Amino acid sequence: MLVLLVDTAAGGGGVADTVAVTTLGLLLGGAGLAVLFSIGLAAYLLAPLGALGEGAQRVGRGDFRSPLPAGREDELGQLAEAFNAMMSRLAELDALKDGFLSKISHDLRTPLQVILSKADNLSQGVYGALAGAQVEAVAVVLRSSAALSGIID
Repeated sequence: MLVLLVDTAAGGGGVADTVAVTTLGLLLGGAGLAVLFSIGLAAYLLAPLGALGEGAQRVGRGDFRSPLPAGREDELGQLAEAFNAMMSRLAELDALKDGFLSKISHDLRTPLQVILSKADNLSQGVYGALAGAQVEAVAVVLRSSAALSGIID
């Protein structure tokens, strides 16, 4: 609240005082409007940037399914659309990667199980007794196959 005290006891200057008070009121009112406009403009510009920051954090965590709000016709809207297109492409690439790894894991699992089974049979003497160096070689095959199996699973 603004309270102006004007000394009118001196007589004279009535118009000048009124003009001064009016001018001061207009200046303060204009400054107040400018502040309100600035706050509104800042919110209008910063909200999409905040959403972009949150979207970048989601992408960093591997969440490609939450697009940014779009619909603005300015540069920030274009940025949101480009970011959403990037997220969509990353989701496609992530799905391709998952499919590739699943197929490779499946394709490696069967022959590895055969190797483990045959090496286990060799170590148990199913195919006959093994010499000292052969026992160590089969043990290395078993350990390496088990380690590889752990990676695949």
